[in-house]
Amino acid sequence: MSSRLVRRVRQPVFCEPLEGRTLLSDTPILLHEIVSTKRIGSFHGSLLNGDAFTVQLKTGVADIYSTDNRLQLIVSGTTAKSNLTVQGTVQFANVTVDGSLNNFQAKNVNLAGIMAIAGSVNHLTLRSDSGTLSINGSVNNLKVGGVIGTIVAGGTIKTIQTGALLNATIASGTTLGITSGFFSDVPVPASPYGAGEIGSLTIRGPVLNSNVAVGADPGLDNVFGSLDDVSAGGGELAKLVVDNGADTTSHFEAGSFGMVKLGVLNSLAPAKRLLDPLSDPHFKLLA
Repeated sequence: MSSRLVRRVRQPVFCEPLEGRTLLSDTPILLHEIVSTKRIGSFHGSLLNGDAFTVQLKTGVADIYSTDNRLQLIVSGTTAKSNLTVQGTVQFANVTVDGSLNNFQAKNVNLAGIMAIAGSVNHLTLRSDSGTLSINGSVNNLKVGGVIGTIVAGGTIKTIQTGALLNATIASGTTLGITSGFFSDVPVPASPYGAGEIGSLTIRGPVLNSNVAVGADPGLDNVFGSLDDVSAGGGELAKLVVDNGADTTSHFEAGSFGMVKLGVLNSLAPAKRLLDPLSDPHFKLLA
């Protein structure tokens, strides 16, 4: 499934070097199932190319698959106290979680497909995102390296830190409605756009051809950052720090803005605070 919010990449771009892989069958192969109640369940395995990984889960069921030298997970039965950890320098194809999570740690894993979480997440860490991260609920703390793809949350994003944004979309108040394993049965939300909020967004790199939207409806063209965007309930981008600036094709839109620091593109000078973000063409107040 392709997200309609992802901008098309006009030329090859990368947030960071990714591991090369040999194209194999895209048919998922079930490797193991973890069933955990109170104790942590673990599985140590490897992909066909020899890349080793470990999956650990506390409270829930995790079906672990390999496909095309990438890792796939279908996780069910989780609660707000569930912890999921993936160790190893591998790539995710598709990941679905049918409930909430306390902690999802995959700090050396690149998301190259779709990760869909039906509930809310307390803490989530990824190495990078070149696919789509869709969280139907809210997020307290999200850390992702470079982002080439899409990050959306139906609710509030309290704190988010990323690397560079390249052809990327970050949105709070947007629900893609993906909940089922490997997306064979994808529910369509009646109203995908609503109110949102981002408490703090820190971008440790340049922002290129990318958009950040809070409580926005992208309009008829289905692209955030364009002229026809309107409020879908509004919301505040309370704190924004962009270390290395943004190009002219990148935009930030919300119902209101708090503290904003914006660096200069291609400059090592520290980011400076904008006393009036709306005087800068990168910023749009949704109406």
